[in-house]
Parts: sequence; C-alpha cells; structure tokens
Amino acid sequence: MLEHIRYNDRLEYRVNYAESLIDKTKNFQELRDGFQDTSLLEKHEDLIRLILADLFPTGLTFNEIKAASIPLSNITFNYTERFKNILKDAGKDFEIELRNIDDNEFYVFCCCLIIQSHFKRDVRSTLPLYYDIPNKQGIMKHYKITVNADFIEIYPTEKAKSLPTKYWTCCSKIWMILNSGKNIFRQNPGFYGVSQ
Repeated sequence: MLEHIRYNDRLEYRVNYAESLIDKTKNFQELRDGFQDTSLLEKHEDLIRLILADLFPTGLTFNEIKAASIPLSNITFNYTERFKNILKDAGKDFEIELRNIDDNEFYVFCCCLIIQSHFKRDVRSTLPLYYDIPNKQGIMKHYKITVNADFIEIYPTEKAKSLPTKYWTCCSKIWMILNSGKNIFRQNPGFYGVSQ
C-alpha cells in the first residue's frame, strides 16, 4: 500500500509520508516480509500503528469499532479507541473469542479466505461471525464482525495443491474442498501454514 502511494499519489505530502514510513521500516525486514513471532506486534506497536494509519484514521478512532488481525487466527491488534474502551469495560480478565464457531465452520471460513486471496476466486463465506462482549453493567452486547481481506497475503506450503484452470473443474474442486472440512487439516498439518 505504501509503495502504491509513493509512486501513484499526486499529492506531495502523501508521497513524502509514504516514503518516510518506508524509510522507517527498512531496518525491520520482518515488517516487510512477515513474521511468525506475535511478540513483534507489541515490540513494533507504534510503527505498526503508523503503517496502518490510512486504514485507521485518527478522526474515526472514537467512532469505529475496528482492529487488525492475523489471518486465519483469533489474534487481534491495533484497536481503535472505541474498541479499546469496549474491551476495558468488559474487565481485565475478559478474553475476546468468536461466538459458537466450531472447527469445521472455521475451516470453511479459512478455505474461503485462502481461495479468495491466493487463487483469486470470488468465494465468500456466509458464516456470520460475532463477538459477545459485556459492558460495565455486565449486559452482554453482540458485535457482528466484518472481515476485510483486501490486504491479506497467503503463501502455499510445499504440501498445497493448485486449482485447475478450467472453470467447471475448478468449481467442483472448490466445492470438494469446502465440503471436506472435517479431514483436510487433520490429515495435512501445516497445509497453508494452518494447523488445528
């Protein structure tokens, strides 16, 4: 995204902004290439907040309930101030979790993301995702989650299979993948870097 702004934006201040962020991240290769160590989220919290600033505008931080997340996981970070306040009101012992989603449903959701981002096929999960978070008074509030996968990158492992290029063969293969959720991850640990 920063590279796009750097080379395509017509506003000089935006180009300067993108170049300064690119310069700040050049010594932190893991922020450019990705990382597995989630402790780096906290270590680089300020820099990550700057990198995500276009997606988390300061003017909307008390209005939007929003966070970034690690794909195919329940790890969230870079909360808006409104989301931070909601979590604070829930209490220090509260742990955020998806409501009533079993392994098979999560598998289908992950498959949809993989097929969408890696194979560039328009497959969307219709599974509604919710967080249930109590307020200060202990009243449970229900928040529907919208997942934006515009900036997701998923890289196949050596165990990954490719999809056929013929349309109908590809559709049947996608259908088979989505309907075989019970077994694929269990039989192939490490498939697309996801394991149960």
